[in-house]
Amino acid sequence: VIGMICGGTGVTPMWQVICAVFGEGSKDKSTVKLIFANVKEDDILLREEIEALQRRFPDRFKVLFVLNEPPENWTGGGGFVFKENIQ
Repeated sequence: VIGMICGGTGVTPMWQVICAVFGEGSKDKSTVKLIFANVKEDDILLREEIEALQRRFPDRFKVLFVLNEPPENWTGGGGFVFKENIQ
């Protein structure tokens, strides 16, 4: 399992690793768990790409989006990244 925790633009180096694991022709069978923190929902970089990959590899790619200022209908994490999010 590859565990990743990032915030904001810190997702870009994580995305490079994620693409190496799940990219076309990759023989890597690792599971990746990403916790991605942002202030607001509109701040989530690469969201469409991340969610598409999550749909494509639901057993191997797990994502938790955490927002400091989540909207009312938000189903991800809220506040800050805590120990409970990581376990």
